Amino acid sequence: MSVPQRFQPPCVPEAAVFDLDGLLVDTEPAWEDAERRLVEQLGADWDPGLRLRLLGSGLARASAILAEHVGHADPQTIERRMLVAALEEFRRGVAPRPGAAELLASLAGHVPVAVATNSRRVLADTVLASAELDAEPRVLVCAEDVDEPKPAPQPYQRACAELGVNPSATIAFEDAPPGIAAAVAAGLWTVACPSEPGASTEGAHAVVASLADVDVAALLASPA
Repeated sequence: MSVPQRFQPPCVPEAAVFDLDGLLVDTEPAWEDAERRLVEQLGADWDPGLRLRLLGSGLARASAILAEHVGHADPQTIERRMLVAALEEFRRGVAPRPGAAELLASLAGHVPVAVATNSRRVLADTVLASAELDAEPRVLVCAEDVDEPKPAPQPYQRACAELGVNPSATIAFEDAPPGIAAAVAAGLWTVACPSEPGASTEGAHAVVASLADVDVAALLASPA
């Protein structure tokens, strides 16, 4: 599917910044398996509605949500156990989402590329290596690199600063509401590619069903 003319950003982009979990890599099933097992180990029932609440939240926020759901475990304990469980899942192998590897490589041939994620660095490094996507990003911004994670704009501000580019001339790719809010607040032209049915794309400047639908030539063309 070609990107329509209205998909073009207002200027030729100087860089691109990608989210990781759920956007570049299909980690959501692994996260859900780890979360479900932990909730059940703690004696509570899994609520499918938790998935949308947890989407894009990062480990610390997700642990707080799960602690509230379980009702008798502290967030710090859950966070430690979630980190171990998630690493086990990711080391078994995770797959890039359709079009992710091709889009990364294509854009990286023209502009610098970064990844900005709410994940801890050990998780992000493991996911990128497992999915064989670790060659393209010049910059990786993780939870430890900012004071406030998404939906705050800091991850995107940090990525643009490290790339040496203006946020207003940078494209963001996101799959979840917290990331969309962060990218827009940081001033990036934001493309939403939802990973979960029903996930809001409010605030995004453009929406695609798949990263394979992104026409790089159209994105990099001078606005008419």
